[in-house]
Amino acid sequence: MLREFRVDNFKSLINVSFEPGSVNLLIGRNNSGKTNLCQALRFVSGSSVGKLDEAADVAAGMQFGMTNFALDKSTIDFTVRAELPRGGERLAFEYELTVSPSLPGSGETATQLEREVLRVVGILKTLFEMADPPPAGPQLVFTSHAPYFIDLFDDRLDGIFLFDRDKGHTSITRPDPARVKARLEDFPLGEQHFRDMLRR
Repeated sequence: MLREFRVDNFKSLINVSFEPGSVNLLIGRNNSGKTNLCQALRFVSGSSVGKLDEAADVAAGMQFGMTNFALDKSTIDFTVRAELPRGGERLAFEYELTVSPSLPGSGETATQLEREVLRVVGILKTLFEMADPPPAGPQLVFTSHAPYFIDLFDDRLDGIFLFDRDKGHTSITRPDPARVKARLEDFPLGEQHFRDMLRR
């Protein structure tokens, strides 16, 4: 299960952290960074099975547009923390990836791998044992800028993540669950988002 996904300098995502549960909903206005987070996840996933350029093209549309133009930084940093249950124990993984995408006019034609580190905490199983599918179900991430979509989930959400964009970069916050629960007595969750009550 994915525990934390950190990304710095991918499109509007500058030093943001995403800590999902099993069922998650990403909410925010148009162009606030929801799709960028999904593309960043897709890029890291794609880079594990193919070439970096192909992963960039599939995830972001083109590698030239992967970095934030307002930030004076040429690399993109990803950190992934995940856990897998194995034989009554949990294996904890931490993966760090730093890439330099090619930029227009730079003469480079390929995304470069700058750094890649994988750490495993716990008892390391054989590759054969690791190839078995994990017993836990999949993690789900939903994204929408339609506030009333939220109300379809009732109490099945493990995490609500509020996206906002200011001065060219995205911020991700988690509304206080106790405050949201108290306000649900007066308004549905979608109405709270529509009235900007989740930001207060």
